[in-house]
Amino acid sequence: MRTISADPDEIDVFQRHVEEDEYIPTFQQEDDESSEDYDETDNVSGSVSSSSIASNSSSTTSRFVAENSHNTDVHDVKPDVPDEFIPNKLMRFRTVNDAIDMYRSYAEKAGFDVRLNTERKSGERVIHKYLVCHRNGKPPNKSVEIKNKRNTHYRSTNCKAKIVIKHIDGSTDYRFDKFEELHNHEMEDAFHLRKNRKLSFSDKEFIMRASTAKIGATKAYKLKATLKGGFEQVKGKVVDFKNFTRDMGSIIGSNDAQLIVNKLLDRKENYPNFSYYHRLDENKVLNALFWADETEKAYYNEFGDVMSFDATFRTNKYGLVFVPFTVIDHHKSSVTVGAGLLSTEDVPSYKWLLQRFLEAHGNKHPALVLTDQCPSLKQAVESVFPNSKHRLCMWHIMKKLPKKVDQEFLKTTNFKKQFKKIVWDMDMKPDMFDHKWNMLMQEHVFDLKTSSWFSGIYEIRDSWIPAYINDYPMCGMMKTTSRSESMNSFFISYSQADNFLVNFMRNYDNAISKIRFAQRELDHTTKIARYVMKTPREIEIHASKVYTNKMFLEVQKEMFKGTWYCDITDFNEGQGWEVYKVVHKNRKHESKFIHKVEFKAAEKEIKCSCDHFNRFGILCRHAFKILLNKDIKEIPERYVLRRWRKDVLSANYNLTRDQFDDRDIEVTKLVSEAYYNFESCLDLVRDDKEKLAVFVHKTTSMLKDAKSDSSGSVSNKNSDVVERFIGVPIPDKVDIQVPNVQNNKGCGKKRLVGAAENAILKAQKKTRICSGCGKREPHNLRTCPSVYLEIVPYDKDPNIRRATNYMTDKERYAMFKWKFEELFQNQVDKTLRGIDMVFFPIIRSNHIYLYVFDLKNTKVVVLDNMISDAIFSKTYVHLKTLIRYFISYLQESIQFLKGLNSKEIFETVSMTRHNKVDCGVFVMRNMEVYKGETEQHYNSGIPVESDFQKLLLSRMRSKYLHSILLSHINLQKEQVLEKARKYAQLDPKRIENDRRLASLAIDTRLHMLI
Repeated sequence: MRTISADPDEIDVFQRHVEEDEYIPTFQQEDDESSEDYDETDNVSGSVSSSSIASNSSSTTSRFVAENSHNTDVHDVKPDVPDEFIPNKLMRFRTVNDAIDMYRSYAEKAGFDVRLNTERKSGERVIHKYLVCHRNGKPPNKSVEIKNKRNTHYRSTNCKAKIVIKHIDGSTDYRFDKFEELHNHEMEDAFHLRKNRKLSFSDKEFIMRASTAKIGATKAYKLKATLKGGFEQVKGKVVDFKNFTRDMGSIIGSNDAQLIVNKLLDRKENYPNFSYYHRLDENKVLNALFWADETEKAYYNEFGDVMSFDATFRTNKYGLVFVPFTVIDHHKSSVTVGAGLLSTEDVPSYKWLLQRFLEAHGNKHPALVLTDQCPSLKQAVESVFPNSKHRLCMWHIMKKLPKKVDQEFLKTTNFKKQFKKIVWDMDMKPDMFDHKWNMLMQEHVFDLKTSSWFSGIYEIRDSWIPAYINDYPMCGMMKTTSRSESMNSFFISYSQADNFLVNFMRNYDNAISKIRFAQRELDHTTKIARYVMKTPREIEIHASKVYTNKMFLEVQKEMFKGTWYCDITDFNEGQGWEVYKVVHKNRKHESKFIHKVEFKAAEKEIKCSCDHFNRFGILCRHAFKILLNKDIKEIPERYVLRRWRKDVLSANYNLTRDQFDDRDIEVTKLVSEAYYNFESCLDLVRDDKEKLAVFVHKTTSMLKDAKSDSSGSVSNKNSDVVERFIGVPIPDKVDIQVPNVQNNKGCGKKRLVGAAENAILKAQKKTRICSGCGKREPHNLRTCPSVYLEIVPYDKDPNIRRATNYMTDKERYAMFKWKFEELFQNQVDKTLRGIDMVFFPIIRSNHIYLYVFDLKNTKVVVLDNMISDAIFSKTYVHLKTLIRYFISYLQESIQFLKGLNSKEIFETVSMTRHNKVDCGVFVMRNMEVYKGETEQHYNSGIPVESDFQKLLLSRMRSKYLHSILLSHINLQKEQVLEKARKYAQLDPKRIENDRRLASLAIDTRLHMLI
């Protein structure tokens, strides 16, 4: 924000001019693109004007006023237009509209817009018609407070340019009567004229249809410009596209609920076998919807044995829950068999939805229903579908396992692997499952004794464990709600959270159209598919003729496995059954399982102990082994389920319609054909300039003929365009109110998370690498334990009783001062007077290096044996803090040394890159020999990294260890001696062969010393 100060004398002069009624110049605002946002009116004009300006010292709001008159700076402007386009009185027109079109074409070439003005009639005939320039009219005279003034401009300049169209007496024709050619403003480019910014019906339809693909107004504008070859080729600006979207929302608005009900009612009346239901509350507010068309009913009738449904959110602006019902078709693809919208996820709402579902589908119950663990869903399903098996999603249950069991327990044991093995096993029987479950719980009874979750899921095991559901037909097709969740995700990709209900329905239709188009593609693939047979049997050829492409490939796989991976090991007969034992082998031809297969040749009935046919609807490899050996020509009819056949739908249904088009289907086809013909002709002449000019001339003539015959033309009013898009008229009376915005569990409202679950989630969260210790731990450099070592609490000072990574800066300095003063406890003068250098050995992440505070030369030197490519400030992160503490201590104690100006790291010939274990020896050596030399003159006496260096460091290690043990200032002398004795008792060969062990022992002693 910029502030401009004014001189008080200048303010006095300004007020004096006002009091004397002197002329104050008018400031006209420049045309700005941003001022046109959401402004469709081109004939509204205004200004900031006043006859006087008053100054009130007690008022906090200043008001700027000015007089806005006709702009006399712009002289009369005559448009530069070819003579043949200039109107004259000799021109004759059959209708008044022809005359208007002629003047508008002249205005477009001149560079101004035309506004229809007054007219005079005699009966139904127009006698006079006035057309004026769009800048006609005087700006309004009014005062506007600057702080509330909209940032816009006024286009009216009181322009007098106009034309009068007059009816010719005694004739039906018209002519121009009066023509004012001169303007008082500059002409504009054709692109900026309102005429060329007016959206056509096709443009508006494009915006609305783009919204069904989740494309908003701005993206639609960019897409249109890309398709047309540039933004200059698009009629209208992005603001015009946004304005139309806004107007569409205002037209729908409170009519939304009434419109969606009317739309579904219209479909029910006009399309065969379409069902819909809605529910209102006591205030006539829409709170539930369900619909299903003819195709969805056909799908459910054929594939409704196993059904899944799950609620999804963020599909409409009211927060209504969208519930699509999903089944698996004959291509093993997910298809929708009905859908609903609910305002609340309670038991009555779900019961109403399921009851309407049954009513629409002729009260046919599914054999198996799959949902998540929602309590409301569970009660509703058991109440409405008493004859169906309600199965819970295994994935939703299993994903809670890491949250219910200690993470360390799961990492250190194989419990998770054992648990998944018994839960997901489809071949296990109920009694075997109970036995293995109890064995597993007893094995880990102490680790699981606090968890009641296992008891809860065990009590409901018959609703989610495969061992208890294997007897239900087709139970193997769905074990989780993943198909429902995948469909929900698919629908969300076509919808938006701010959709009106009618927009949501268009998006739903668009998504359904995509699904059904994909199904037709699969049907076509099945129809033209030709296969390479993998077995020399006719039964495989028969399978290719009856099954869809997807299912045949699965059946072919079972036949192939039966031929090459199964062997018959035993055979018996009894009671008309042939009993075989079939060994199932793996790829290494090792025996894996043995299954019993029973075959009755007369009836061609076959059974296998694996129960694959009951669970998946196709015969298993073990059964095919017997049929192949018997040279059966065709799969028995009873084992070719209708739901997997090619002709399951085409035989009894006529499903040619994949989307509801609210216009005449013949009109839609003709429009599509017209687009195709035009684009095809354009493609043929695109590169020939002469032919292209002829094509444009012909299409222009066709356009003129179409305009002259206005009967049956489409209205371009926004309300009419929206009506055509929705498919039903905007109601005059609204009987059904729009829903209130709901806040269901999946609409963004966060549930409360317990402390235990929060801790588990935090532990599972991926952490960054700490720059202090280099590990991926839940801390950073500021709180790294390896940087600020945890200190054992002392009773002497209460300020240093906590670990340093939880201390404040003041507490850390107090601990530094206290520990530093301990060094002088045996000296008479407890100061640093007369001391030239202070050494600080630093231990960090099992590495030791040296800070040298040179008090004589006021500098800090870092002596580190390791070569590092890292940045200095990142490697020695706590040096800055240590310098600050040390200077503060010196200033408190002896009042000298204002600052340490230089920090440098010495690069000596003895620095190492591979030796990471002798850092303590280098520290002791540097403390022994460093006297304050510069880098060029300092020599520690240790050679370059080599075998000789290793030998020398070994001798130094022994020397420094003896010195430490014999030192009288060693506060930990007895402990170190004890450690050294243990170290001396180690096998010398082991020490010699394990340099890491030896160095670790030395570093441990140095750590304890320092």
